[in-house]
Amino acid sequence: MRRLLGLGEVPYLLMVYNRDHVKSAGCDPLAMIRGLFEHGYRLYHAGVYIYRDVELERFLKGMTSRSSELLFVRHNAEY
Repeated sequence: MRRLLGLGEVPYLLMVYNRDHVKSAGCDPLAMIRGLFEHGYRLYHAGVYIYRDVELERFLKGMTSRSSELLFVRHNAEY
């Protein structure tokens, strides 16, 4: 996945995020999303652009639903 994302050919990622599943796979949710940021993606949830670490941490702590859809858009993607 890292190699594919590194090519810059994937303009959008739609992810069904479940904190419990991410943690059970041994991954830190914050590190996972920051990794996507490092590949040039921006995070949108319910139409809101989440771009700073403070907002991201608050967002992840506030997720009370079991699963949630997250949209990642590559910063240079054409709409």
